[in-house]
Amino acid sequence: MLSRFKISTSMMIIICLFFALQVTTGAYLFNYALTDKKFNVEIDNETKKAIDLDETRVYLLKARLSINMASRVFDSEDKNEVSSRLNNAVEELKKAKSFWDAFAARESVIDNKYDFEKLQASFYAFYDFNVKSYDLLKNNQADEFLRMPVNGVMREFEKLHGEYQGLYNDYYESNIKASSEKYVKTIWLLVVIFAVLLVCIAIIWSGIRNIIITPLNRIVSGIQSVAKGDLVTPVNVTGRNEMGMLGDALRHMQHELAVTVGDVRDGANAIYSGASEISAGNNDLSSRTEQQAASLEET
Repeated sequence: MLSRFKISTSMMIIICLFFALQVTTGAYLFNYALTDKKFNVEIDNETKKAIDLDETRVYLLKARLSINMASRVFDSEDKNEVSSRLNNAVEELKKAKSFWDAFAARESVIDNKYDFEKLQASFYAFYDFNVKSYDLLKNNQADEFLRMPVNGVMREFEKLHGEYQGLYNDYYESNIKASSEKYVKTIWLLVVIFAVLLVCIAIIWSGIRNIIITPLNRIVSGIQSVAKGDLVTPVNVTGRNEMGMLGDALRHMQHELAVTVGDVRDGANAIYSGASEISAGNNDLSSRTEQQAASLEET
């Protein structure tokens, strides 16, 4: 059946097959790269947003600690330490506000899964509480400071911060799992493509051997036989492809050479017969001449 396909057609089919395989593999890997890039960008953005909120919490707590430390040494004679603690609280509150602004400005894919307004209100409640505490100590109103309830606003912010971190952890784990599954699928796809490639190579090699190598070896053997003078051994190459056409041409040449050699042999035989007849005639003529000469001598 393979002998019905022309070699040029077979080569085009092979080229198209490998091109399709290459395009398919390249398209899938390109899509995987784009998806992976998008995933990394999203993860990086979500991680930075979570870090912004963590830093906001850390600096709010540091500011609270600095204010508390300032309140403990408020009645001491070392006013420089009180001022230093309060100045630290101011810087920490500035950093907390800066990280909160970065957190609020950064877009997120989990924004619709938590109550941002509630978290924002909790942040400003805790932030304003620290600012008010700072103002009271700065204005020497320590008694009023001590009567302020801190646990409520701090616990509320801690609670909402923990809920957001839980959402972020769930998002991160689910995306890592999805990325790992896609990676495994990609590896399996590459394995399948590699196996298909090996099968294609085996089929192509078998086709090349049957279409080109084996017929070509037979044609070379036929040419060598003709070169040795063997015009009888047949050239067993058939088909509709180029090798079949070459085999037909070789058989035709073999037949024509056999006819030519036969004609030459027949001509040589005819010449040999004619020469033999001429030689016999010459011998007969010579015999008669000798007989006539002998008769003349007797007379």
